[in-house]
Amino acid sequence: MTRTPGPDGQAPLAGLAPHLPLAVDVDGTLIDGDLFHLGLRQLLRSSPGRALACLARWPTGGRAAVKAAVAQAQTLDMRRLPVRQDLLALLQHERAAGRPLVLATAADSRLAQALAAQWPSLFDTVLASSPGCNLKGVHKARALQQRFPQGYAYAGDSAADLPVWAAAAAGLVVHARPRVWQRAHAEAQRRGMPLWHWPPPGQPCGGPAALPERPSAAPQAPARGLRFVFWGALAAATNAGSRALLNAAFPGLPFAAAVVLAHGLAMVVAFSGYRWHVWPGSSTPLKQQLLGFCLVNGAAGGVVLAVAQGSLWIAGHSGLPGPLQQAMAHVAGLAAAAAFSYWAHPRLTFAPPRRPASGTHPQAADD
Repeated sequence: MTRTPGPDGQAPLAGLAPHLPLAVDVDGTLIDGDLFHLGLRQLLRSSPGRALACLARWPTGGRAAVKAAVAQAQTLDMRRLPVRQDLLALLQHERAAGRPLVLATAADSRLAQALAAQWPSLFDTVLASSPGCNLKGVHKARALQQRFPQGYAYAGDSAADLPVWAAAAAGLVVHARPRVWQRAHAEAQRRGMPLWHWPPPGQPCGGPAALPERPSAAPQAPARGLRFVFWGALAAATNAGSRALLNAAFPGLPFAAAVVLAHGLAMVVAFSGYRWHVWPGSSTPLKQQLLGFCLVNGAAGGVVLAVAQGSLWIAGHSGLPGPLQQAMAHVAGLAAAAAFSYWAHPRLTFAPPRRPASGTHPQAADD
């Protein structure tokens, strides 16, 4: 098996004590994708009403509650997931050599256990999210430290994994963006921690600092981000302005009703801008885009209403004029909904075609 050069040309994990546990992330690391996103998109296609009901749990239970609801509402076919076969081969090699392996993921525990069951003798332990805890970032680092006080090695891929590497005895950076690698590598150098990059670079290199650039459409990313911000800001301005006009034109209209109507008008502006100017090349069918957009923005509407009403109650104790209190409360709701929408739309509404992983199961691309 080809092994990636590491510090001083070593193969990954070379020189580490064989009893040191290796914790492995799932989303973006063991699989080329995200279990939560895959499950939510599948539920969106099969049962839009249940998908909306799951998303509606976000304001009160957070992301962990939504993950649990989605995992309970549908079943992913784990055999069709885009598993990174090169990393799987490395894990099997380490397991055969006696190293304990841990599946440590922010995915819901039901999905994590089902995934681990695909290789019955591979993982010794599964650590995953529960309805009360999203096992990500510092939460994952703390869980691993508590479970393995003598230390652990960690394989991850994203910026969310930086706190986990920071607490680890060794690290493996898997299919990561250059910026993630640079930050992880700088921290590893500061601490003197062994760190390897996976998979092997396209050309021989003397150490992990020679990271190959990922082929991507990165030059377009800033422009796309600016367009997203522009259309989101325009929709937010439409939302705030129309709410104010509605309350001014119809004094008897309840504040909550004005917020909901203004949000609906903003949805029209946002969808048009996102579809034609932000993600014009999305392969997602129009019907699915409309459905996904309505579901995401329906949930965002709930976020706006919940945060705005809560903020209005808080502002009511400030002694400020009533119209100013309403404006401040509505802006707070819009800010919360914008954060939610920024996360959800690129993944669920205008998702790009999935890039098949190297060694992927032949059916995985259908997901």
